[in-house]
Amino acid sequence: MTTQLLHQRPVTALDWQFDPPAEVLQSRLFAAGGYLVVRGLFDEATLQPTYELKTGVPGASAGINIAQRLGLNPAIIASARVAVDSELTLVPRHPSDAPELFALVERHRTVLREWLTWIDATLTVGDARRYAQFAEAQFESRVAFDYLVRAGGRLVGAIGLHGIEWAGQSAQIGYWLSPEAQGRGIATRAARALVSHAFAKLDLHRLEIRCVVENTRSRAVAERLAFQFEGTLTEAYLLHGAFRDIALYAMTVTRWRRH
Repeated sequence: MTTQLLHQRPVTALDWQFDPPAEVLQSRLFAAGGYLVVRGLFDEATLQPTYELKTGVPGASAGINIAQRLGLNPAIIASARVAVDSELTLVPRHPSDAPELFALVERHRTVLREWLTWIDATLTVGDARRYAQFAEAQFESRVAFDYLVRAGGRLVGAIGLHGIEWAGQSAQIGYWLSPEAQGRGIATRAARALVSHAFAKLDLHRLEIRCVVENTRSRAVAERLAFQFEGTLTEAYLLHGAFRDIALYAMTVTRWRRH
């Protein structure tokens, strides 16, 4: 198989919840006529990762053609919002949202930093914009789906599907909310809508939620959604210089339909 470099550019630090800092992403997307590989690696000196998109023509046994099997147009998927209810909407990230997102981070930097390592790398509007550009590229290539959570049109947080394995039909959900939006059920409602979307529209079979053990608010969302606690991953996440234990929750489409 041969590959061709399509695009490469720097992006801001990408440590979304529990991605390993040494390698942001390495996954395979099956699409019409071939597949895309998106890979991002950190420059340890500058903490500025780069990513590259490559395309190739797989062999006959390469796997499933997601677009054809689901009967979906990737361009339509990439632009789709997820309506949660009359108040909430999940909107794909866009570089134009960077000033609003950065202002939110600036107002609540100390609180958000407790569980989110990427806060330290988001120091300017430009940092937020570069991450949005990367997220947009992931979304369009169907490697990950990263949404902003809007309540009545106002930005209050983010949620996404990451670590997607199309061949195995699995993914992880990550989410965060600004402090003033917490305690209103927003995270639970947004996550419930994204779970339904993942199972019904994207044909995924298994979803995971991974939280630092002491992050009780994030764990409560998983538990309210009836995700099953499957155990603790010992010292599995490096958070601000210390390895922390991770609580692993999971839901399968079979259990979701019964629930």
